[in-house]
Amino acid sequence: RVKAGTTLGRMGYTGVGLNRERSHLHLELGLISTVNFEDWLGATTNRGLYDGRNIMGIDVASLFLAHKKNPKLTIPQFLKGASPYFKVAVPRTGLAERLEIVQRYPWLAKGNHHASSASWEIAFTDSGIPLEVIPSHREVTQATVTYVRTTRSNHKFYTRKRLSGTGSRATLTRSGRKFIALFTNEYTKPKSTPAPQPANLPQ
Repeated sequence: RVKAGTTLGRMGYTGVGLNRERSHLHLELGLISTVNFEDWLGATTNRGLYDGRNIMGIDVASLFLAHKKNPKLTIPQFLKGASPYFKVAVPRTGLAERLEIVQRYPWLAKGNHHASSASWEIAFTDSGIPLEVIPSHREVTQATVTYVRTTRSNHKFYTRKRLSGTGSRATLTRSGRKFIALFTNEYTKPKSTPAPQPANLPQ
């Protein structure tokens, strides 16, 4: 907790790297997609779980203004006011039987998650923030767009190229399918090098 006027950091100048014009402070707030991010990425990263590709960023400015009006506002309540841009159904099988993101953020769960269903339907904002996860009886064999907000332009311009199509029709692009895999853990993990086996020794 900090108070108004508290120093959060001091920006200096070493003469190398960032100069005075480029030095800046980042303030970010987001949801973690998966603890298996580096498996999904297929590589290690010096930011670990907090790599921007694994964080679904929330509009901090809008949250701040809303919080000024209602100091008791919570993040779930804030996101409840957002409308979905698209929804995706994923098969409820294998690793997707229980979605990790719902276990981390239980307030995303809507409907009866204990009852059996064929799939999960996940609602997202245009920037990819998950808003809710609902059990669905829709039979799908892979991640499938079930709803998209009607637009005149190509959906790729609104969704960071995760969707393609126009109007009320959309499909997941290759990057869109990989994005959805962040939440389902359904992706090809990098092959690990087998440990060397001891040689057969004579009896």
